[in-house]
Order: sequence, then structure tokens, then C-alpha cells
Amino acid sequence: MPYGFFTVDTPFNEVTHDYRPGSPERKKVEEAYKNMFQTKIEVPLYLGDEEVFTKETRPIRPPHDHQHIVGTYSVAQPIHVKRAIDNSLKAKKKWAAMSWEHRVSIFIKAADLIAGPYRAIINAGTMIGQSKNHLSSRNRRNL
Repeated sequence: MPYGFFTVDTPFNEVTHDYRPGSPERKKVEEAYKNMFQTKIEVPLYLGDEEVFTKETRPIRPPHDHQHIVGTYSVAQPIHVKRAIDNSLKAKKKWAAMSWEHRVSIFIKAADLIAGPYRAIINAGTMIGQSKNHLSSRNRRNL
């Protein structure tokens, strides 16, 4: 049982960036884009707290450049799916037992990170993964 009072700050609309050529926001996104586009990543399966890299992988290709490979992802087998379901059911119990204040604080922290230090990375990833431009990646984040 929590003690004291929990308050949530008054919500406000975040600052909208227009990503004009030469603006600091655009430079950050373009730098993140170039870095992500040129760096090959290996995406594992996440089973609970464990990262699992499988022998079978598939390429990750941006929709706007099918010839380019930005990385690979591990392909799950039925045993991995079972483990993921089991881990999800355990996590559900922990999440349900957590106070609503704690759950809210997790979402607020995530929103602060996405709107702040990770904004350019999220936008660049959206641009590569969904073939968006600067403005549409800002407006249609696929979180």
C-alpha cells in the first residue's frame, strides 16, 4: 500500500518541430538516420530477461530500398513462442500486482524519453522501417 499522495503533472502538448533544412532537430534526425542506415544490427528474440540469437535469421530491408539490408532478425521456433507466452503470463501477474501509481510512472518515463533524448533515434528508425519523411515520422510514431 503506497503512502502519501501521488500527483501527475498537468498534461501539455510537447513542442512541435518543423524540421526545416539546417535546423538542429533536422540535423539530429539526419545524423541518426545515416548512422542507423549504415550500421547492420542483429535483432534477437527477447524471452523475459534473456536475449536469444537463433541460427535461422532473416534480413531487415527498408521498404524504400529493398536491395539494402540494415540488419537481421532471429526467427522464432515453436519452443521460443511457448517460452515467450510463459514469460508474458508471469509478467502479467507482476504488472497486475504493481500499484497504479508505479505503472503510470513507467509510462510517463517512457514518454519523457521518447519526446526527449531518444526523439531523433525514434524518428530515424520510423523513417527507415516505414519509409517516412521527417514530418510523417514525427506524426506517426509506431510505438
